[in-house]
Amino acid sequence: MHWEPPTQEEFLALIEAAQPDPLGTTHLENGLLWVTLSSFSPGPDGIAAYEAMFAELERLKETSQATRAIVLDLRGNKGGSSTWSRQIADRLCGKDAVAWALADYFRETEVWYLADEGNLAYFGSLSTTLRERGLPEIAEWADELHGSLRAANAESETFYKQPYGEELLAKSQPARPRSLPPVYVITDGGCVSACLDAVDTFTRFEGVKLVGAPTSADTEYLETRRERLPSGRGWVTLPTKIWVRRPRGSGEVYQPDLLVTDLDWTTETMVEHILSDLGDN
Repeated sequence: MHWEPPTQEEFLALIEAAQPDPLGTTHLENGLLWVTLSSFSPGPDGIAAYEAMFAELERLKETSQATRAIVLDLRGNKGGSSTWSRQIADRLCGKDAVAWALADYFRETEVWYLADEGNLAYFGSLSTTLRERGLPEIAEWADELHGSLRAANAESETFYKQPYGEELLAKSQPARPRSLPPVYVITDGGCVSACLDAVDTFTRFEGVKLVGAPTSADTEYLETRRERLPSGRGWVTLPTKIWVRRPRGSGEVYQPDLLVTDLDWTTETMVEHILSDLGDN
């Protein structure tokens, strides 16, 4: 076996190829609607890109007949906030249908938040940060959670136990999703946290296929915050919540329906696999 180090040009080309594509939608000539979801932690430009995507997907109600398939591209997505994938699903499948699908999926689930001073401080400041980033709806969620944590702490409770599934069921009722062309979701081995939440959501609906590689996995201890050590010489990362009876188990990965073993993971390669599955030779 003969190995040689790459040239600088080759190395830079590999680095560039590994960079995630920017958020946005693209209509390809072969009839694919490509939705790039490379980040669930968008800055101001990313938030604007999501708003444009939402508007484009709203128009899909009238133009879906010309779309052979919808591709939700999660390559390079390392997580963030699950609100972005939820809003994408709402516009594709219908808000009522998504609400019911998730309520049914999580009907037995609770989320336990540690009601200690650290979590109180963290969620108390989080809403301010979210508003500064232009995310008022998520900030309202943080405010409500902070109030619940404060009440549990005042009662000397160790956890605020959110009846997550019960809350979802109380706010939803059975609803059928919109009729869509085939939907493909591209995943890679870095898909974790809110990226896994996105796959949880997208795969609630029939006709959705995963393409690429097995996802990463997480535990049931999530949504971390950092705490400085008393010595001041380091930090520790602490989970703020525990998923209880979450359907997707701790350490469980999603396996792709269409496994991609190519070394070349460009969009062109993914298009080839998807078109082949659609029957193009």
